[in-house]
Amino acid sequence: MVRDVLQIAVALPSSSQGLTTWGTYTEMASRFTEPVLLALAVLAVRSRIKRWHPSSGA
Repeated sequence: MVRDVLQIAVALPSSSQGLTTWGTYTEMASRFTEPVLLALAVLAVRSRIKRWHPSSGA
């Protein structure tokens, strides 16, 4: 599921407007960082739930 979301986030078509050079770089950087941040958020929530859940055995 997470893998599918990451693939969709990276494979979105570029915007229809013409971008400046810096705009293009910003768009490329956001396409790579957004999936990473999403994955880190999912791992943080997962870790928090594992630590909180009483049957975790810890």
